[in-house]
Amino acid sequence: YENGARIDANGMQPYLSVPIESPEGLGVASVDWSDALHGHRMVAAPFVKIIGSGEGASAHALLDEEAGRVTNIVVTSRGWGYGPDTYAAVYYGYGSNPIQVPVTLAESGSGDVRFVGAGRTSVDAENTYTGATVIGDGGTVRLIRSGAFNPATRLVLEETGKLDLNGQTQTFADIETRGGVVEGGTLLVSGLVADFAAAKAGRPKDLDLSVFAFTPQAKVSLENFSADELEPNRGYTLARFSGLDGVPSLDVEEAQGRLPKGWSLRLNDRSLRLVPEKGLAVVIR
Repeated sequence: YENGARIDANGMQPYLSVPIESPEGLGVASVDWSDALHGHRMVAAPFVKIIGSGEGASAHALLDEEAGRVTNIVVTSRGWGYGPDTYAAVYYGYGSNPIQVPVTLAESGSGDVRFVGAGRTSVDAENTYTGATVIGDGGTVRLIRSGAFNPATRLVLEETGKLDLNGQTQTFADIETRGGVVEGGTLLVSGLVADFAAAKAGRPKDLDLSVFAFTPQAKVSLENFSADELEPNRGYTLARFSGLDGVPSLDVEEAQGRLPKGWSLRLNDRSLRLVPEKGLAVVIR
């Protein structure tokens, strides 16, 4: 789900043979409790059960004990596969009929999965989640098969993380390295997501191209970008490259199309920069 998961292998050698899947369809985004529970006084927080055709949704109520009023119903898991017949049943007393409370449905999100701990997690499953794959806090991930991770996910390799490809091939949608180690196979990245807000703050993405290769169709995309925040006569370094002789094979055309007139992306063997175009000055004397 959108809150993600944490796999702590500290002192262990877990073997992941069952995939971590992305939930499908609609989940419960919120419980619209205010009108339905207005005027109901309770001595304890009521039990909340999600009723519908889907699976996995859960929620709990918060109570102001002094006032005897529910102050919120918090969704703890959206679940998946719910339809318009879904509602929350609120049980507030022994033997009483539950109050049927409407809910709001939304697409079930897929959160990040963190692999941590001073152990090694072997991955022998085709995972379908689309949140980031984060390896850090001394964690090691070892691939048993190629394509173990959804190619739509991005890899975040923290300073003490290690990805052991074990001779396999794995593609990610984007990569962010903060140190860490990659060894023993082929790591491909199908795009470069440049964070304009980070670049503006002087924190470009640092990429070691001796660790991975861009796929032939790899595209550049911009996030957190606003043309109103561009400062005239200033350039922005979006990414810095090392470990490669030559210019990375990146397609900047789509990202260039988002830029206002007078700005362009410049790609070379050392960096990707967003710069104002220099005009031609004509002086008549």
